[in-house]
Amino acid sequence: MEKYIKILFLLSVLALFYMRVAKKYNITDKPNKRSSHETPTIRGGGILFLMALVFFFLQNDFQYPYLLAGTLLVGGVSFLDDLKPLSPLLRLPFQLIAIFFVLIQLNLWGIPWWAFAALWFLGVGFLNAYNFMDGINGITGLYSLSILVGFYFLNRQTGLVNEDLLLFLGISLG
Repeated sequence: MEKYIKILFLLSVLALFYMRVAKKYNITDKPNKRSSHETPTIRGGGILFLMALVFFFLQNDFQYPYLLAGTLLVGGVSFLDDLKPLSPLLRLPFQLIAIFFVLIQLNLWGIPWWAFAALWFLGVGFLNAYNFMDGINGITGLYSLSILVGFYFLNRQTGLVNEDLLLFLGISLG
């Protein structure tokens, strides 16, 4: 329990630090006709999700390195997109590489090539659905938390991943 309190504390301090940096450097989303908010809103809060993954990686003997690499790649490109909008064609190669890393981490080499390709395609689609949804305040965090809670209970039965991974990521969304 102590390690989760430490992670909560670390992520809270980082959140406060990031909010100050974002305000100072104007990393905000200005509202327009399609916005769900009426005042400028800080962008790039997903950095805490990445930090939770890095903390997990460091505290668990560098477990899931390809997952970390893929997530950092997409997170970095997404953060740059938050700073200055990037073309979807520019983001796509990074998304393809990131999902490939995740599929490598899942060790799916025994499945048919077409199933691997389908998972790759679905993974990139999932990333883009998240990117689309990200503009609605709070929905990405709530959706992610609901997925993590469901996966946590499934994982309790199956042991697919290290439970700390799900708990660290959940704390980052709280």
